[in-house]
Amino acid sequence: EYQEALRISPDNFYARNAYGAFLCRQRRFPEADQEFQAAIANPLNQNPWIALSNAATCALDQGDRAGAERQFRDALQRNPGYAPALLRMARLSVDTGDYQGARQYLDRLSKVAAPTAESLYLTATVERRLGNRNKAATYERMLRERFPDAVEIQRLKGQ
Repeated sequence: EYQEALRISPDNFYARNAYGAFLCRQRRFPEADQEFQAAIANPLNQNPWIALSNAATCALDQGDRAGAERQFRDALQRNPGYAPALLRMARLSVDTGDYQGARQYLDRLSKVAAPTAESLYLTATVERRLGNRNKAATYERMLRERFPDAVEIQRLKGQ
């Protein structure tokens, strides 16, 4: 169906982005990247950061962390308030132990999006790692109150 949509409208960057995501889920990474790059390069695409973020997520699926970070940073350069990219960069920063960097991404995220279970969990984790136990406890409480069934609560217990 994606191929048919692109046959009818080869410049449809929405279809290219969606097809790229589909191909990535099928683990057809080179083809996925071609679709994402076509969507990003399309001069009519006013939101290339969406395809950039999808390409970055696909790069992570391939184990290409450096490529993913580069593409998430490019997405954020084009739209500094793009919440999905901010959250992913915060997660990547936590994974590498860059808690100050993670805090900066999470601070930016809090200004553009409502808290999610994941963002509250990451913020609590970052504050705990930076030695701010009271702040960490505040975010943990928010997580428990707002998302009582979230898997992140179980992850807190494992820390």
